[in-house]
Amino acid sequence: MGKYQQMNKFITLFFVFFLSCNVGFAKYYKLGEIVEGEFKIGPINIKLPAGKWVTCDNATFEWGGITLSAFEACRIENKEILEVVVIFRGRLGGSHTSYLDEAVYQSLFVSDNYDGNGCFEKPRYTVLEFYQRGHSHNCFFVYHFDGKKEQKNPELKGKDARFKKWVKDNDLKYDSIGLGSFHSYFTRLSGKPWYMIGYKINPKLLGAVGKKITEESSEFHPNNIDDYPKHKEVMEKWVSISAKRHLEFEKIIKAKSHHLLDLSKYIFDDGISENIGETDLTDEIIKLKKLLDEGIITQEEFTKAKKKLLN
Repeated sequence: MGKYQQMNKFITLFFVFFLSCNVGFAKYYKLGEIVEGEFKIGPINIKLPAGKWVTCDNATFEWGGITLSAFEACRIENKEILEVVVIFRGRLGGSHTSYLDEAVYQSLFVSDNYDGNGCFEKPRYTVLEFYQRGHSHNCFFVYHFDGKKEQKNPELKGKDARFKKWVKDNDLKYDSIGLGSFHSYFTRLSGKPWYMIGYKINPKLLGAVGKKITEESSEFHPNNIDDYPKHKEVMEKWVSISAKRHLEFEKIIKAKSHHLLDLSKYIFDDGISENIGETDLTDEIIKLKKLLDEGIITQEEFTKAKKKLLN
């Protein structure tokens, strides 16, 4: 197996781990450690909602100049996992950066791993927006998932045993239909690591429960959601929250201005905090969007003002 194939297989494997939300960052947080208020990796500092948060898995991999590390926290209530947050950081150094960059591209934009997650259209995605040129990317998508299906996914067999054991040992429930969002940015132009963030929630936190028990039959599936007004409303809230988070993510990791995504059409003032960074930025963007919708400013003026806020 050549160097590129080895690196691609390695990064793809870790990407599978990440999208399953069954990985973590062991350097600062121990498995089972109570986490309160916030957690941080590099510049990513996420404010946690109130409740019992605990480190629910952790992993760090080093190989050939690569260091891939992540942290996962779960919020538990009445023996049920209600929220999951994952932060990933990839330091892609070493002497073979061209192979590494291609492996990142393959894992996100080509490889059809873990039941179709990646920055390309899939049936369970409600929103997909991305910038990709060369080996620079900025990717955001929102989706629904089947927790039970994830736990039985054959691609993860043997790779998430510790998480499953932790869930079993603590007699926890994590098998319902959930909502997720994914945020990823990497470019060699900044000389900074590759960062990804993943969020998952039980939709009852936003006011709706998925009664259909499979991913394909779920009320939240894009093919079904128009028949379920309450679930559609909840998904729209989740998309808005997730879009706000991505704007904050872009600012925190100092994404290049020409890499920024225009997510304004997904954001509305839902009154629900996105719990990542300060909210002043998103408030200003919401105000700008209202001015655009009311015809007070042009699209060009909106885009220029938004870029100024984010820089």
